[in-house]
Amino acid sequence: MRYTNFQQTTIDCKKFPKEILTEIRLVDYALSTMKARLSILESKADDSPETPTRNRFLPVPPPKSLREFIRDALLDRIASGDLPPGQRVVEAVLVKEFAISATPVREAIRELVAMGVLDSQNNKGASVRQVRLEETIEAFLVRAALESLAGRTAFCGLKGRFAALRREAIGIEEAARRKDFAEFQKHNQVFHRTIVEAAGNGVLLKTWDSLFFQVRTRWTMDYLQNFDPVAIAWEHIPIVDALESEEPELAASLLASHSNHVVEFLESETRQRHACKAPEKVTLTGAAVESTELNPITK
Repeated sequence: MRYTNFQQTTIDCKKFPKEILTEIRLVDYALSTMKARLSILESKADDSPETPTRNRFLPVPPPKSLREFIRDALLDRIASGDLPPGQRVVEAVLVKEFAISATPVREAIRELVAMGVLDSQNNKGASVRQVRLEETIEAFLVRAALESLAGRTAFCGLKGRFAALRREAIGIEEAARRKDFAEFQKHNQVFHRTIVEAAGNGVLLKTWDSLFFQVRTRWTMDYLQNFDPVAIAWEHIPIVDALESEEPELAASLLASHSNHVVEFLESETRQRHACKAPEKVTLTGAAVESTELNPITK
């Protein structure tokens, strides 16, 4: 597992104990919050008649709250498999681990319950929810439609960011060659979210974000492991090319087909699972009949 901080420095989590990683995340949170607040102060200082209009209205990232920090930390652990389905998420343990008050932890857990990531259990806290295969298929179908819409309107928001988007695509390919699926998923998340965010539609982005949990499942990992991950990774470069060359319809089509490839695989998995269940019933029935014939019931 790897962790990338707000300065895009990648840390190999295997080299550090859990306590040190927690400290790294907390320091990273403090630095990113400080950076965001400095940006806000700078934007206010520059808000004068002498300041060109184009600089006064640049978007300023809001500082991340402790609730958001805990929420994102839990999502990272779920996505990496450190918190598997069924694992309890205990408020008191998180309060002690992150050395913070219970309020932001409680709020983060409630938010994840509302998102459908955690299941709330009466008097037992919350646990990581098990996602059904059918849910993952439905989530990718919705994601295909959302990203297709984003591809049609993302060009203006991506101006000046195509090089960074291409680096993410290259990162996906390099991770695929190493068969580092956790890193693959991380770069893939950044790549697709960048495009959706660039569309400038807040409702679209919020809806896309809500599917995070349903698409980061073991079913998706099965898809990566059963197909050539490098071939899957190659699908990202043409998307960047289409967006950069201002071909929105082509970009929309490529984004939709990219998600639909996952859907096709998962649907075939569903058919195989259903096909495997039928013979089992026949075999059991046959065995029961043979058993009856060999051992007749006597009164």
